[in-house]
Amino acid sequence: MRWLEALTYLRKQYTAEKERVQWNRTIGQIIQHRRFQSLFQPILDVKRGTTAGHELLNRPHPAPGIASTEQFYERLGASGSLFPFERTARAAGLMTYHRALRGTGRLLFINVHPNVLEDEQYARGCTRQLLEAYGMDPSQVVFEITEKQAVRDYGQLKSVVENYRSQGFRIAMDDVGAGYNSIKTLLALKPEYVKLDRVLTQGIDDAPIQQKLVTLFMEAAAEMEAEVIAEGVETEAEYAMLKKLNVPYMQGYYFAYPEEAPTFPEKVLTGSRAAFEKKTAAR
Repeated sequence: MRWLEALTYLRKQYTAEKERVQWNRTIGQIIQHRRFQSLFQPILDVKRGTTAGHELLNRPHPAPGIASTEQFYERLGASGSLFPFERTARAAGLMTYHRALRGTGRLLFINVHPNVLEDEQYARGCTRQLLEAYGMDPSQVVFEITEKQAVRDYGQLKSVVENYRSQGFRIAMDDVGAGYNSIKTLLALKPEYVKLDRVLTQGIDDAPIQQKLVTLFMEAAAEMEAEVIAEGVETEAEYAMLKKLNVPYMQGYYFAYPEEAPTFPEKVLTGSRAAFEKKTAAR
């Protein structure tokens, strides 16, 4: 029986190594040939009814071993190619954003994987160099730190944040309410923006507990002098409730889907949505 167990173990090891080699080949091709799509989703300033900025979303093209965007980023975080991909994706996104919104001063929210410092190829200052090439100011860029993956080293994560802040960038904490330790991470990072995950916003119009949780995060953000952005807003009812709770910024399919070029949701706040605005304002 022992030889059978050993054979089973070796087969598993062989399969794992084969998958690792295939993954490294795939990610190398994605980076080299830029086989990903840069998309932009608007973030709405509710009070002004204008676009405060856009979130840059990079999605890989279909490839062997990639079942979804979420799986891609999970595996990317454990690979040695995290920083090369982020550097390439940022360069592509910044170029598009610069061409579309030159001189407007709109904010660009860029996702940062919390494990980026563990990559041996990590190099400080590359984003600053890209901005200088495009004539953009660091104050236009907000780096989003996601919390959906467990943070392995808070000291390292704070080092990432301090590095970006020292260059003039701002910080947003992403996926708040859906991560592993939202309160601890909030206290550690003290971000300028707090982005509430869709688990808190979806169906909030009929969920008193979610409403209370959003209120608590709003109060905590106010203490830190941070702004709150509600993600995943998809219905008029969700929008109305979040507006009632005084959430200042919102993002989601209700306003606009991610697109290849930056768009402005105030353009779609006409017609039925304008009528809805008048209706809710009259209440």
